[in-house]
Amino acid sequence: MTSLSSMKRATATMLGVSVVALIGASLAGLTTVVISFSTGANPSDAFTPAAEPLAVRSETVEWNPDEPGLLRSMERTTRTDVANTWVGALSAEADTTWFSGGALERRLDAAGLEPPAGVRWTRHGITTYFYSLDGQVLGLEIHSDGTLDTGEGEAISLAERYEVVMVLRDGNWRVERLTRL
Repeated sequence: MTSLSSMKRATATMLGVSVVALIGASLAGLTTVVISFSTGANPSDAFTPAAEPLAVRSETVEWNPDEPGLLRSMERTTRTDVANTWVGALSAEADTTWFSGGALERRLDAAGLEPPAGVRWTRHGITTYFYSLDGQVLGLEIHSDGTLDTGEGEAISLAERYEVVMVLRDGNWRVERLTRL
């Protein structure tokens, strides 16, 4: 017959071994999770910034005061990136670089959204009316002025107004929705 104290010792030993095994398994699991999250694609390799449109150097982008009541203010670098996106979108360079979602589909399908050939844009006035807390969605109203070369030595002044929704995707701003007002 075994004594009560030897049973207690055996139980305590079993409990100690179980606790050590549980701690070891937890550490092994945690190590696996940390390793899996720290390996993979390098974000700097995955990010490919859009090229600055050549036309942006000859066009003026002015930022009007933001609408009152914005949830957050827009950063200076974001304003620069958004201006580059808008100028690139109007210059009709690489559609997939500047457009996404519904705006890309509409741009490819509807000639009414595209400016006529021969337009030279000179000024854009941008007003921000929405900027999401996470900094990934923008609502803008944009007034763009330019001239249309008729090919007969005449130039016609143009003034266009747009309501634009931009979304931050892959580190680049893209026009998600575009409405001519």
